[in-house]
Amino acid sequence: MIKVCVGILLVFATFTDSSAQKEINYGSNAGKHLIINKTKIYYEEYGKGTPLLLLHGGLQSIHDFQEIIPTLSKRFRVIAFDRPFHGRSEPIDSLSYHIMANYAIQVIDQLKLDSVYLMGWSDGGSTALLTASMRPEKVKKIIVCGTDMNEDEKGSQPIDNLRMITPEFVEKNWKEWLTGYQQLSPQPDQWKKFISKTVKMWLKIDYISEAEMRALKCKTLLIVGDRDVVKPEVAIKMHRLIKGSQLCILPNTTHFMLAEKPELIGRLALDFLK
Repeated sequence: MIKVCVGILLVFATFTDSSAQKEINYGSNAGKHLIINKTKIYYEEYGKGTPLLLLHGGLQSIHDFQEIIPTLSKRFRVIAFDRPFHGRSEPIDSLSYHIMANYAIQVIDQLKLDSVYLMGWSDGGSTALLTASMRPEKVKKIIVCGTDMNEDEKGSQPIDNLRMITPEFVEKNWKEWLTGYQQLSPQPDQWKKFISKTVKMWLKIDYISEAEMRALKCKTLLIVGDRDVVKPEVAIKMHRLIKGSQLCILPNTTHFMLAEKPELIGRLALDFLK
């Protein structure tokens, strides 16, 4: 989840600088569309092998994985899609983690994938966990990066920090994000609804319940930074709830680990998924 007001500007600057050096601009590379619930969902594919579905962060897009798709696609059939309202996909009436997981499931079904690996960052991690909970027969392993439970109102971010993220705040403080979003979105005029619906979703507690985590049967790797907005103790609790899970706490790493430590996370992913 993109919850840190200064942090979102940092991560966009980081991705922009690094992407200038790449031949492929992931997330803007002649992808295809699926129609799910009458909504056009944009996706891109790279590589061959076992399908690996990538799930981006909140308010973000496929571009989150710009730095590690080249590594992952050498061994897997990487499928990255923009969830509704995000990136190049169309908006929908409401947002919730369970709704986003349902879209991930329908991507799996429409592409006729027998079983998949999932890798999600931030909101995408919550989506991955719920996808595995809702369709356990389809998911073999999941990697969850920087993902919160938000089990109470004293979660990783104070409520006031989230409530301040209004359309007016975005226009004043997140101009770079807004420009990027409007360039990608098929309905750029819907950005205010996108912000409002996302914040409303973030303010709800229990993104994924303890019961849902205890019921997970697939192998799970939890990755969190020691300076992440997701508290280490939250990651430890999730690790204890998810039977047989593995936990990795990265030193000197914030929530934006995909931009900060792409090579390390790529190696961790390849090792876990082998």
